[in-house]
Amino acid sequence: MVVTFLMNYAKFAGWYEEPEETAGFTDVPEDSWYEAAVNWAFAEGLTVGYGEGTFSPKAPCTRAMMVTFLVRMPE
Repeated sequence: MVVTFLMNYAKFAGWYEEPEETAGFTDVPEDSWYEAAVNWAFAEGLTVGYGEGTFSPKAPCTRAMMVTFLVRMPE
């Protein structure tokens, strides 16, 4: 949900760019409501996932993770 919020903010701010490829995380189903946001966050360098090709979309987002996302946001 967090990366969806950040992607929507990027669209609102006018600096959203459509990712050219998918992140390929094995636990992000194609056509899920959050797939586009995860792909965007990966393309922008906001996340690299949890390792072993996973994003863990159902894991809680800690304050530390949120700070990392915000620090990595494009300017």
